[in-house]
Order: sequence, then C-alpha cells, then structure tokens
Amino acid sequence: MTVHAQRSKVVVFKQPATIASNATSQASADTLGYDYAVVDVMQDPSAATNTSAKFTSMVLTHGTTTDASNHTAVTGKYTGTTNTTATTSQFVLPQHNDTDDASIVRLGVDCRTLERYLRIEAQHPNTVNLTWSHCELSRGEGMPNTDAKRGVDVSSYG
Repeated sequence: MTVHAQRSKVVVFKQPATIASNATSQASADTLGYDYAVVDVMQDPSAATNTSAKFTSMVLTHGTTTDASNHTAVTGKYTGTTNTTATTSQFVLPQHNDTDDASIVRLGVDCRTLERYLRIEAQHPNTVNLTWSHCELSRGEGMPNTDAKRGVDVSSYG
C-alpha cells in the first residue's frame, strides 16, 4: 500500500516551553531532500477570555546555515502582523482568548526555491505558559526507511 505521507518527516522546532515576556522563540529545520513544509506554531489555551493573548511577531525565514544572522524572510505571506489588516506579504496574527483550546498558526511553504534551512521566530508580549512548534517536511526524494529518519519514535502504516 502506498501512502503519500510516507515520504515525510517530522521535525520538532521547539519542545513545549515557557516563553518569557518579550522573548523570542526560534528554531531551525533542515529541508534537504524535501519539497514542501508545513510549520505549526502553537500556544496553550489562554488563562482568561479577556487576556487577548497572542503572538506579537512571527516570521518564517530561510538561509544556508542554522545561524539566524544568515537568514532572510521567506517571500509571501510568512510574516505575522498585529494590525487588523495585513499587507500582501503578511498575515494577521489571531487573538487567542480561548480557555479550552490551544492556538495554532499554520504556515505551508514550497521549499524548492528556498535555501536549505527554515527558521521560525515568534514573540509574545507576556509570559506564555507553553509554546511549541514543529515542521512536517513532505514529498521527500526518497522514503525514509526508519522511524528515526521519519522524525518519530514509532510509525505504523496499514
């Protein structure tokens, strides 16, 4: 049985961790051998419905190394804004007042014209209980033949 998602790999950008007030969370993923990436950046449910918790900035960058000074913003709608409207190169960062569900921002990107390393940077105005992010790389040149190469502890395809 062929499952197209078998040619994919999961990369944990950032383990669940607290981000201090006005601190920036950043992490990189090596996209070598993969055509596409889906990046999810998540934060815990809000502490109260009136906190207006949200990221104050978020940007997806690419570069030839993992060094942030080597990276530039990915062209397209991959830079978040706190404005109520976005320019052609931005997306609006959502308010997060939900006390039951996590907030998830998803960015899908074609990696074929980008440098090798993707990097996500996110900042929050207040201390956030937990934030985490991961990247799913897909349409790999070949199928990863071990769970470690797929970026998971175990996988099962029926």
